[in-house]
Amino acid sequence: RVIHEAVRLVISKLEIEIHEYKHNRENTTCCGSGAMLSLIHSELSEKHKSKRASQADTDHILTYCQECAESLSRSNKKAIHLLDLVFGDLSDTDHTGPYEQNHHNTIKKWVNRRIVKTHSDKLNSK
Repeated sequence: RVIHEAVRLVISKLEIEIHEYKHNRENTTCCGSGAMLSLIHSELSEKHKSKRASQADTDHILTYCQECAESLSRSNKKAIHLLDLVFGDLSDTDHTGPYEQNHHNTIKKWVNRRIVKTHSDKLNSK
């Protein structure tokens, strides 16, 4: 529950209007990437991805899960990870070509997440 509220606090500080999925927080529906499903059962993974993407009432999806950001970006939606928005790294969201062509920032994304993790104690004290 703490992470759900923390994410929404960050979004509110950024003054971003959001529309929540019907199934969210503890009742979130899987995007199809959980438990490496895409490697084990690609058809089922695709079904979950399509179902989750279709539940959004907008073309844009903001998520705090990297797997969801990647999976839903391969659907007909424009998905972005919250930290990529915070750090201004929107290079993977232009959707000018196949998602696989945009993987050049994987290390930068990991570094962004590591920075937040490293400094999270300072964030919690404010």
